[in-house]
Amino acid sequence: KMNIKIPPGTSSHYKIRVPGKGVNARGLAGDHIFIVKIVTPKKVPENVKKILMDLQNTLDLKSSVESSVKQSQSAKIRDAIFNDWSEIFGMTDAPRFIKFITLACCLYLIFIIISIII
Repeated sequence: KMNIKIPPGTSSHYKIRVPGKGVNARGLAGDHIFIVKIVTPKKVPENVKKILMDLQNTLDLKSSVESSVKQSQSAKIRDAIFNDWSEIFGMTDAPRFIKFITLACCLYLIFIIISIII
């Protein structure tokens, strides 16, 4: 059994790494990676809607909700690509520009390989 703290504002597909709690290989425990999945209900009872609206008004969450809704589809795709590539290369804590440079180099190498093959 393990307790994990999920940071406030965590969105779906966020990865939480717990060092030393993964599968044992050659006597050493690897890292256990949890992927957060946020599921929103399709039907919400009216009394729950009222409670959520009161909470939203109390905490002034309207601006953060609006900004997350306005996030463009291309930004969501870009973030997903950066997160996946960062995980592949083990750079989850690297600055965003390093992630971008690594992704650009990988795409460039793929382009060169395809050009040679064709």
